[in-house]
Amino acid sequence: MRGLGLPTIFPFLQCILGILKNYTNTGSYIAVVNSEYKFEVPIVQIRGSSAKITSFLSPKFDFYIIDLDKTNISQFLKLFHEDRNFCVAKKFVCIGRNVSSNILEIMASYYIVNVIFLHNDSGILETFFPFEQENLHHLNTELRVVGKCSEFSRLDNNDLFPNKLPHKWKNSTITFCQSIKRPLGFFNDEKKGITTEIHRLILESMGATSNRTIVEFDYSIKRLETIKTILRSRICDFYISGFADDFFDLTIPYNIGGMYWFVPSPAIIENYNFIFGIFSASAWMLWLASILCIAWCWYFLCHFEKSRKVSLLKKILLLLKIILEQAVEFKILRKSDFILYTIIIFVTFMMGSIYKGRILYALSGVHYEDTISTEASIMEHKLKIFLPPLYMKWFRDHRKFSDYIRKNFHICGTNAECEDKVAFERNITVLQPLIMADYKNGHYIGEDGRLKRIKLPEPAILVYFLCFLLPGQPIYPHINRYTLYLQQNGIRMPCLNIEDYKRISAYARKNTMHGGSAIFVDKNIDHKGEVSEIVEMSIEGIIECSSVINMLFKLIIITIYRPCNGDTNIFFEQLSGVLDWGYKRYPNYRVFLTDSGILKTFFPFYRANLHNLNTTLQEIGKCSKSSYLDQYDLFPNKIPKKWKNSTIAFCQSPVEPIGFVNNEKKGIGTELHRLILESMGATADCKAIKFDGSKSRSEFMRKILKSNTCDFYASGYPDDSFDISTPYNIDELYWIVPSPAINKNYNFIFGVFSASVWLIWFTTILCVALFWYFQCYLKNKEDSFLTKILLSFKLVLDQIVKLKFFNTSDFILYMVIIFGTFMINIIYRGRILYVLSGIHYEDAIVTEDDIMQHNLQIFLFPIQEKWFRDQTKFLDYINKNHHECGSNVQCQDKVAFERNIAVLRSRIAIDYYNKRYFGEDGRLKRIRLPKPSMVYYRLCSFLPGQPIFTQINQYTYYLQQNGIVSKIISNYSVKVPKQTTNFIRKVLAMKHLKWLFLLWLFGLIAACVMFALEITRSFS
Repeated sequence: MRGLGLPTIFPFLQCILGILKNYTNTGSYIAVVNSEYKFEVPIVQIRGSSAKITSFLSPKFDFYIIDLDKTNISQFLKLFHEDRNFCVAKKFVCIGRNVSSNILEIMASYYIVNVIFLHNDSGILETFFPFEQENLHHLNTELRVVGKCSEFSRLDNNDLFPNKLPHKWKNSTITFCQSIKRPLGFFNDEKKGITTEIHRLILESMGATSNRTIVEFDYSIKRLETIKTILRSRICDFYISGFADDFFDLTIPYNIGGMYWFVPSPAIIENYNFIFGIFSASAWMLWLASILCIAWCWYFLCHFEKSRKVSLLKKILLLLKIILEQAVEFKILRKSDFILYTIIIFVTFMMGSIYKGRILYALSGVHYEDTISTEASIMEHKLKIFLPPLYMKWFRDHRKFSDYIRKNFHICGTNAECEDKVAFERNITVLQPLIMADYKNGHYIGEDGRLKRIKLPEPAILVYFLCFLLPGQPIYPHINRYTLYLQQNGIRMPCLNIEDYKRISAYARKNTMHGGSAIFVDKNIDHKGEVSEIVEMSIEGIIECSSVINMLFKLIIITIYRPCNGDTNIFFEQLSGVLDWGYKRYPNYRVFLTDSGILKTFFPFYRANLHNLNTTLQEIGKCSKSSYLDQYDLFPNKIPKKWKNSTIAFCQSPVEPIGFVNNEKKGIGTELHRLILESMGATADCKAIKFDGSKSRSEFMRKILKSNTCDFYASGYPDDSFDISTPYNIDELYWIVPSPAINKNYNFIFGVFSASVWLIWFTTILCVALFWYFQCYLKNKEDSFLTKILLSFKLVLDQIVKLKFFNTSDFILYMVIIFGTFMINIIYRGRILYVLSGIHYEDAIVTEDDIMQHNLQIFLFPIQEKWFRDQTKFLDYINKNHHECGSNVQCQDKVAFERNIAVLRSRIAIDYYNKRYFGEDGRLKRIRLPKPSMVYYRLCSFLPGQPIFTQINQYTYYLQQNGIVSKIISNYSVKVPKQTTNFIRKVLAMKHLKWLFLLWLFGLIAACVMFALEITRSFS
């Protein structure tokens, strides 16, 4: 090959094809940049450096072949680095005559380290190790020879693309960016906070020095574009946020929380505000029209009626006297009439107060606004909205509310300013993460000890707090690993106040691993090298130290040394039985062994099979040539990318809808984990394992996993003795209880009043009857008790008894009074017309106190009882009223039909089973309480060190980000119309108030006609 300085082109192409054969497969995409070479592999030819060529990058390429002599590498990387499908962590082969240090610096600055430089004049293969000094920013650009094309057949895969990342970053200062949002960052004007402390721990565990930078966003610019600019300009090495984008490398979440709408809490209001605010606009218009009508009638009566010259002022005075003392010109002849009218007035007031009315609120001095409990309530109360523009896209499916947000969007100087308006000006609602709201609650507690703002019961969205890194960032796997380590050791972020925050920070520092690797050394071995701890142990003692290994977690590198001289045959005979045992439990440990100066290791998953292990030792070097060995050649990654030859089994309980729906291998968990395992190239096998209850759940799971019945257990009750995956779903557990039900009329009539009210009414009736009896008996009157009752009914119905009204205006006045009596009871949420409606509801159960008050039996799993330890009263009630069910579904049937039980269930299960419990009226026969009892994580548990753990974690997070998890869950849920608390009031307003209004209007028209006739007669 003349132009390349090689005899022919054939060896050169064979060299490149050999590299491609080792590092690509049939599903790989290869980009060839500015090169004329032809290969029988799927490639995309990229020429020039125009921005239009980014359209070629629709797939994510696994391999790049770049002709350096024809490509401006700086311009190429600057352009393609913007594309979301370009990943610097992929492999690069750069072909050229000369490789300058400038090219190396450019590639290292973009974190391109998996690169081979092929000299086309000599066929020499070179690479460089930019992080050899364990410094992220001070890069080493020295080239090293890794082979020759003429000797390619003798090169091992790991010689070409070794792992170039250090185990520790001891000489690095790593900077992370975050916003000033307490308590997440910059606590009390210091560089403290939840995220600050957590990531300081992570970076210190990596051996690096941490540094923080404040970033405040201009909401007029896209947030993600700003983060890209910040990271590319090296202002910081990674960014901490709660809103992901698949362009970045995203760590597993260090915290998952809900974002809630925070609204003004029900508050005490002034009397005058209450008086003018208790009625709706239509009610005020109705009352005003009635007053104007009465005033108009009286005006004409006073002006035209010569026989009764009564002024308007006197008419009003007479009306007040009627209401207050019932003695005007009606000349009540008997005291019984006075008692009767007193009872009528008493009943009018009692109905308004008994039927949950507000008629007596003006006298009590305590008046509360309605509670805002839904997004519909926010719109009804016409609150302004504040949320960062980034959040708006999450409400696109809620068209009505999305339009309301755009029309009522309010800009605040700071988020705190908006929160103050929620609490004090009471004219706005704010969307905020719960973790931040709990920290700030102390600022919004009133003098009465109540919060001036509340959150809606349901979270609007879930937010994942995690780290953003540019794709291929070398510190990404370390941050991911140590984040998981902190989670496994129980270092969480439930920071509610300053004391909790300090305690959690101290606990985290105390329990975090600092320093480097732990090394297990056989006896009588003189080990030289920098280590954090040396434990002397014979090979026989490795099995005995499993508890120590478990405590140290899988981040530790275990190295077993033997002397470079001496007989080691006995050693390897002892070791051969340990290899299979050790790698079934701790496959991620990097182990190398020495035998007479020969360094050996083994690749247990060489066949891409999780169970058929390869325990053949392979030589990887010699002690005599240790100066030529790079440390990362000794510890290659032994976990395959795909598990093509594996059948991976997972166990789960046969509980619908998570698994085994309709006795088939279907369900949320089954479908999700089948997708994950198929993405890993493995065959999925789902096994139904029912918890027998004989031991603790953790012991039961550990027994199942150790017996190799399955490789991991899908469960929602984790234990810190397992490796626990990222939750694929964060569910909530609710109490489901009987819904308010339809009663018979007689049950309703006797049930609307409390016992004390019935006692008052019964006593009043007895007193009146006794008084009338003695009055009739002593005065020897002919009016019997039955006649008195009949007269009282006639008085209420037609107002014509013995009062002898002299003109129609009195009739109009009493029509208005009767109408007002009915209107007050309806407007004030009364029940006066429930008996007529045929729809009568029991009181709804909305709290755990209501459960106890209604004496419901309780069903929950024994493992769940510990979550109520802080609620002593309710826990005692659970213990006394615990109910055993053959299955959970049987308990739910009792909730819906027998109506004597409360069951603790997850939201997913409730939505799935809803289809069973619809009544004939379209309403559910059971409801869930408004507030969840606890949060429930759906995740997977592994024995520590299980090799598939990391990959399942990665694919789980990928499915979450792409909405696949939500889609699977939605397939197993029944959407139910939300039952509103003002349902009954709406029914009454639509069905009965209309007819009552028409009846009153007819009476008013008739009275006006009679009034007109009376005036006509007076002129005749």
